[in-house]
Amino acid sequence: MVLRELTAGYESDPASAVRAEALTVLTLLDPDPAVTHRRLRSALTDPVPAVRAAAALALVERAEAPYPADVVAVLAEAGGDPEFDAETNEFVPGIGSTEERAWILTEDADALAAVARGWIDRGDHQGRGMRRARQLSEMWRDREDETVGLLTAALPHEHSPWDLGILIGIISRWLPDVCHPDPALADNLLPHTRTDFLAGRKAQTVLGQLGDPRLLTDVPDPSPEALAALAVRTRSPEHQRLALRHPDGTGPDGLYADLSPEDARACPHRAGPDRPFARPVR
Repeated sequence: MVLRELTAGYESDPASAVRAEALTVLTLLDPDPAVTHRRLRSALTDPVPAVRAAAALALVERAEAPYPADVVAVLAEAGGDPEFDAETNEFVPGIGSTEERAWILTEDADALAAVARGWIDRGDHQGRGMRRARQLSEMWRDREDETVGLLTAALPHEHSPWDLGILIGIISRWLPDVCHPDPALADNLLPHTRTDFLAGRKAQTVLGQLGDPRLLTDVPDPSPEALAALAVRTRSPEHQRLALRHPDGTGPDGLYADLSPEDARACPHRAGPDRPFARPVR
């Protein structure tokens, strides 16, 4: 009875999301593995993206890494559809949400990167592509360049302030390990330097890490952390003086460690709440 109703819903329900969820639950409950596999393989060519994505994710769950390239390609293409929701199946016992199930991709770095790229290219709905890109460097070594490239592509898409802060924070974390940052990174960051307070400050810091002079010309009041990052990156005496003279004394701490003795002698030193007895370096 249950299988019959699920099959009817999968085959004929007018709502795409209902068909996709019916396929997922049907896959879990159908006792015949051969029938289930045929159904899922057939669904890879379904006209509805959410159904194709549901089938591809279910097939990945039944495979071993490295996952089949054709299945990964379908998941990367169709999984970016808004109706393939991150919270789909969240309240169905034994299945878990789409977001939780997508963790299986971390077993295969190339599949994870391909899905992250596909979902970001299709608008990064709910930040799902960004989260796959984040997992790439957290779970696999030597993928920092690819991670930062993917997150660079995610920046122009709409994200919640929370997700945007996380996204930019991850870029800042991995940027020192990146050999050749995407040239679009600074351009994609610039609009965010004036957004939400935390995300804006993080965006300014990454702009400084890149050594981009627009931190001084296009940002009205750069944060002390951003000025310090710019000074460390460029080693410009002018940038070092700007960082050290900032009224907030908390930012330049990392800069002091980076200064050579010659740089330190050329820079002004001042007292402040965190160094009340600061004196010139001799």
